[in-house]
Formats: sequence, C-alpha cells, structure tokens
Amino acid sequence: FEVFDRSNTRALGHNHISALLEDGSGALWVGTAGGGLTRLASGVFTTFGSEEGLTDSSIVALAQDRRGTLWIATAGQGLFTFAGGRFRAVTSGSGLSGLTVRTLFVDRGDDLWVGTRDGLYRVHQDVVTRFSVADGLPSASIRALAPDARGDLWIGTDAGVTLRAGGTFQAVQFPLSEGLLRVTSLLADRHNNMWVAAHGGVFRVRDGDDTGRREPAGVGLGPHV
Repeated sequence: FEVFDRSNTRALGHNHISALLEDGSGALWVGTAGGGLTRLASGVFTTFGSEEGLTDSSIVALAQDRRGTLWIATAGQGLFTFAGGRFRAVTSGSGLSGLTVRTLFVDRGDDLWVGTRDGLYRVHQDVVTRFSVADGLPSASIRALAPDARGDLWIGTDAGVTLRAGGTFQAVQFPLSEGLLRVTSLLADRHNNMWVAAHGGVFRVRDGDDTGRREPAGVGLGPHV
C-alpha cells in the first residue's frame, strides 16, 4: 500500500477521507470531512475550499455527469457543482437546495439521483422530481444507490431495499428474522448479484431467475459485519 496523508501530502486538506471519484479525464477527486475537496491530476494535488467557492469543507458524496459537471454533496450546505473551473452552490430555484444529501449517482441516461434523508430526487434535463414513501419507497431516508447490470437502480434506505425498474419501485423482500433495516452500502458483483451491507450483517440478493424475480438467497454473515 502507498499511503497519502497530511504527513507526506500537505495539499490534502484532511486525513478523514469521505468520498472518492475518478472523473472522465482520469483525475482523482478526494472529498474530506473538514478539509474541502482535493484533486489529483498528473501527479499534482490541488485542494479547493472557500476561496474557490466551495464554502462547505465537509464533503459527503461525489458524482460526474456526461457533460463533465462535477456534483458535490456537502454536510451542511447541500449541493455544489464544479464546471468550467468554477464552483457554484445549487440555488433555491433548482428544487435541490437545503437538502441533507447522503449519496449521489448518475445513471446510464445521464440522470442525476440524489439520496437524502427526506426523499430521493432525480434530475432529468434540469427537471427535478422528488420520490418518497407515497411513490413506493419503504422509507424517505435514503442511504445508498447502486446500479445493476441491466441499469436498474437499487435504493438502500432506513427500512430496507427497493429496486427501480421500468419506471416503478419494486420492494425487495428479506427474511424478517434477519432484521434488515438500515442499509449502508450496495454493490453489484460480476454475476449481477446485489450485495447489501446493513446494520445486522451483509446480505446477497441473487440475480433473478427467468421470471425476473429477485429474492435474497444468502444468509447474513453475522450481526457484527
């Protein structure tokens, strides 16, 4: 392992790393909890903060759309964008201001999905749509977003997992004895199985059979995983 921290990389704003993203040019963006945003490009570290317009130094999540715009979720001031060498705060007129953002994801259609503690937001061609429990989510508190091989979106919440496929939300059932509630992370493997990290263990949702059903087939790895 090669370690980069403030003892050998003074340009790194903080040793608490909270988000990573490789952009379309191959540069690595490093979000920190309290030290702003650092970019590693061509071997050079550059840190951005309030002087560059990024007025919240605690970064929560990062994403980049096809236009090259970098989306930055912060802990206290919502969303920022970085494009054309400039940071801009997402304003109240966008429908995305004042949000407590936890996760970001850009799908195959270049829609931006924003997971917050108060709903799931989609930005499609600059039109913002909010989804909540009334639309089929098990909880409005969104913790994780991940795609599968078909491009369907998996949503981890404080009350389990939902799949968005064909424009609708479909609940994913788990054995009640496992007590799956608060999801922390989602990842699809090369076999298109979805791995779900949650309070209570790690779970696997096997890829659907030829009827398209998805049901969890694995057991948790233990209550402390």
